[in-house]
Formats: sequence, structure tokens, C-alpha cells
Amino acid sequence: MKRILILFSLTLLLACNQSGNQATGERMMDMEESSRAKMVSEMDQDQTQAQSEDMAAERKLIRKAYLDMEVNDYDKAREEILKLVEASDGTIERSEDRSSNYRKQTEITIRVLPERLDGLVERVAELARNVERKAVETEDVTRQYIDLETRLESKRAVIERYQQLLQQAKNVTEVLEVEENLRKVTEEIESTEAQLRYLSNQVGKSTLYLTFYEPIERVTSSGPSFGKRIGNALKGGWQVFLNVIVFFFEIWPFTLLILVGIVLFVRRRRQKAKN
Repeated sequence: MKRILILFSLTLLLACNQSGNQATGERMMDMEESSRAKMVSEMDQDQTQAQSEDMAAERKLIRKAYLDMEVNDYDKAREEILKLVEASDGTIERSEDRSSNYRKQTEITIRVLPERLDGLVERVAELARNVERKAVETEDVTRQYIDLETRLESKRAVIERYQQLLQQAKNVTEVLEVEENLRKVTEEIESTEAQLRYLSNQVGKSTLYLTFYEPIERVTSSGPSFGKRIGNALKGGWQVFLNVIVFFFEIWPFTLLILVGIVLFVRRRRQKAKN
């Protein structure tokens, strides 16, 4: 009886140990799977973040700034603006001067590297007496740029295919048809390349549209006073008198004859009066 109890106890103890070992193994497997899942998740997050950073680095952005301002000294401001553009390695794409009775004004289009646009805008704005408008716009053309590149690659592949068909053409009709299709695709490629060049130019350099002006004060007058008018009249009369004397001196022979005639006429009258 004792032997039977001992054997039963040993059997039960072994069964418990096996059950505990199995539970421990299952927990370890769960922990390993959890760790593996966590590592995979972290790797996916790192990969996603890297892809986002790559996309951000390849973004195609067109930046434009607008600055309208009033200045104290037009000529001095113009000189300082040209110096700032040169210091920023910028170029003046367009310049137009305007002048009226009210103000002197210049409109300038400046191209500069994107990373220098904000600094140039701030330094130019410091020259203003009054800033009427200051704005910066950013347009993301990444999708448009990628679409054009993809379309260009596709059309170039079509060109290669048409060139192969041209070599395989069996008669004049087929040759003419393939050449016509080649011409159309070539024109589309040229148009796409022109759009890509324009986008690349706009992305490569930002644009500042600058307008600065100086008001001109108009002097209003209600006319000369009464005293000033009298003075002007006296001066004018005296000038007329002098002009008359000069005129008589210019015709002195006739003036002399007239004087002689007057003297003779007076003498005769006097002689007649005495008789």
C-alpha cells in the first residue's frame, strides 16, 4: 500500500513539473513574439520616417514674395536696394521706373536663391518709411513635377517603340504613318520639357516683386497779392518806357528830321505872330 502511494505521489509530481515547464515555455514564446512584434513595429516606423524625410527633401517649392513700401529718399533707397541684391547674389529680372506729379516710383522683379529670400525681404523692408504690403507665398509643385517627369519618360519609351516600328515598316504608307506619330510625340516631349524647365527655374530661384516710391509734395498758390501786382505793374510800365526810348534811338534819323521840322514850324509861327 505504501509503495502504491509513493508511486502515485511521484507520478503527480512529475506531471506538475511538466505542466509548469510547458507554461513557462509558452510565456517565453509569448515574450519573444511580443519583442519581435515590437522590433518590427519600430523598424516600420523608422522606414516610414525615412521615406517621409526623403519626400520632404525632394519637395519642389516655388516661393514668391511681395513688398510695397514708401521711402524717405527715393535715390538713396534705390542705391541701397541694389547693394542688398548684389550682396544676396540676386539678379534683377525686370525694372520699371514711373514718375508723376505726385510721386516717383520703381517696380523691380528680383530673383534670388530660396534660402536667401526671407533675409532679403527683411533687409529691404528696413529701408521703408511705411510698409504697405509684405507677403510670402509658397506653392508645392512636387506632384506636378513628378507627373511631368513620369509623362516624359513614358513618351520617350514611345519614341523608342516608334523607331523600332519605323525600321520594320514594309511600305511607304506605314513609314509615313509612323513618322507622323513620331512627330506628334516629339512635339509633346518638347512641350513637357519646356514645362519642366520652367518649374525647375521657378523652384531653383525665388522671386521678390518689389515696389518702392517717394511722394512729391505739390506747392499750391492762390496767386500774387495786391501789393505784388502793383509792383509788377510798375516794373512792366518802366520796361515799356525804356523800350519806347530805345525804339526812338533805333530810328534816330527819322527822329532828327521830326525834331527839325518841329523847330522850323515853331519859328514860323513866332514870326507870323510878330508881324
